[in-house]
Amino acid sequence: MADIMIDLDGVCYDFVGEFRNFCELELDRNLPRVVDWNFYSVQWGLSVDEFLDLYASAVNYFDLFSRGTPLPGSLMLWQELQERGHHLHVVTDRSPRGAAAKARAQTLKWLGAWGLAPDSVQFSADKTVIKKVSKTGFNIAIDDRWENVRDLREANVLAYCLRQPWNDNRDLPYVESLTQFIEKVDYLANA
Repeated sequence: MADIMIDLDGVCYDFVGEFRNFCELELDRNLPRVVDWNFYSVQWGLSVDEFLDLYASAVNYFDLFSRGTPLPGSLMLWQELQERGHHLHVVTDRSPRGAAAKARAQTLKWLGAWGLAPDSVQFSADKTVIKKVSKTGFNIAIDDRWENVRDLREANVLAYCLRQPWNDNRDLPYVESLTQFIEKVDYLANA
């Protein structure tokens, strides 16, 4: 049995897709598919302030984190890991300026709407908080941001990066799918 840290955006929730939908309406233009972590500047031509304003508006007026379906494989991931007796912990950094409380409420609403019941939900940019809420001391994680995976690994958490267009080509342990992540968890938990 292990404590599993699951990031939401880019792993279970299509943040970039839902945010892009809002921005296309707000900016009245088509925006390209996201392939870079700094998509808002590199691909969309927005300043940091413009991005942060749109992000807060998407939460405040579009209920950004209450929308959308789980990414493919997400529901199976939760079900299979919980059936195996693992403790699931969401650690997500959803802190848009001036809208953090709404983002948190929307996140909890979305999790509940999809029947995703983690053992804990942590709102933090520091994903290593998994070590503070861990029940077993045996921690495994999945995230789509390579810096988070690096930091988790440095904190002795067995972290895997879910390959996405914006995180490719790093010297990290990747998984290509949530099914492959489940296989890694099975192997590690039974080793």
